[in-house]
Amino acid sequence: LFVSLAGAIILVSGAAAALRLSPVFAAVVFGAILGNTSTSRAELTAALRRVERPFQFVLLLFAGAIWRPSTTYAAWLLPVAAFVVARVLVRPGSARLAARVNGMLPVLGPWWGRALLGHGGFTLVLGLDYLRQGTMPAVNLVFTAVVASVLLTDAFSARLVRGAMSRSATPAHGVPAYTGPGPATVAADATRGSGAP
Repeated sequence: LFVSLAGAIILVSGAAAALRLSPVFAAVVFGAILGNTSTSRAELTAALRRVERPFQFVLLLFAGAIWRPSTTYAAWLLPVAAFVVARVLVRPGSARLAARVNGMLPVLGPWWGRALLGHGGFTLVLGLDYLRQGTMPAVNLVFTAVVASVLLTDAFSARLVRGAMSRSATPAHGVPAYTGPGPATVAADATRGSGAP
């Protein structure tokens, strides 16, 4: 199953690259069609989960091999540092504001936005796709900013997620804790209200 799935993804990505389209977009469309029309959705999900971590390490190796930062630090250090600092400051603040507007701040906690700082592998995929487009402006600068931000934030993302979860009222499974009356109390109230002996 995995071999046939990998072959289909390679075929779709290669055809998109030959047509000068984004292989990432073509693969996403292919995955959406396959996931919504296949009868073996559970088997596909299990096959992809088994290889997710190894593929992320391969992706990091490819990104490191292709990365070509400028030898002049002044050319990229300030823009990259500004991007990383702005992202670290803005994302938790905007997440807290959104939780406050939706009334979810007591449930999620004030620091739940820290759990969103990690990029994940898809950011590197988009960076590599942008780098592949030779006509795009400042490709090396953009890719350097992506790699630097991924390295700095993903190294602490698991710890930040655990810290945000420990400070919130939401348990690890993601469902807010219910603090209302138990089933026995509700049943007793319903019996008294109906006049049953």
